[in-house]
Amino acid sequence: MVFTNEPDSDFIELDTVALTSEMSPLHITECDIHKKLPYLKLNKSPGPDSIHPRVLYEVRSKICSPLKHIMELSLNIGNVSLDWRSAIITAVYKKVSRTDVSNYRPVSLTCITCKLMESLVRDHLMKFFVSNKLFSNHQFGFIKGRFTVLQLLRILDKWTKLLEEGKQVDDIYTDFEKAFDNVPHKRLLSKL
Repeated sequence: MVFTNEPDSDFIELDTVALTSEMSPLHITECDIHKKLPYLKLNKSPGPDSIHPRVLYEVRSKICSPLKHIMELSLNIGNVSLDWRSAIITAVYKKVSRTDVSNYRPVSLTCITCKLMESLVRDHLMKFFVSNKLFSNHQFGFIKGRFTVLQLLRILDKWTKLLEEGKQVDDIYTDFEKAFDNVPHKRLLSKL
């Protein structure tokens, strides 16, 4: 981030946001599900329900109606099945020595059908946030069309402009590796 003496109008104060529309209720359709199923990552492992993504992909034209019913029921009662709340935890090697336990990270294998429903809920929320302009112009990554590479190009443009104007650019880099491990979890839970 570049700090200048100019006020930053890109940040949003939630108290001053006037929503242009209310969030509509989420209605999952068979068509929504059918659009998502071809994009399943077929090399992923199944979760606690043992349903492999390849199976869902192969029966996609027949499974949309039952999945719609299950997802609607979950949304209406505000609960999901026990399998959808469970995960299989496995260790994945990440770097250097395979004999050092700290070189592995835990990965949760969750149900593909639950991930599918999460994706539909996320799409609904994102549509609301984007239509109401609730994202800062400084938010990159995890938003369609706003890749982190674009953020790097934007900051490079700002630095270049400042240097051309004869101004100084100071930059601080931090590494947040294992940052979550260093968070006081009791304090985090109390904040949440």
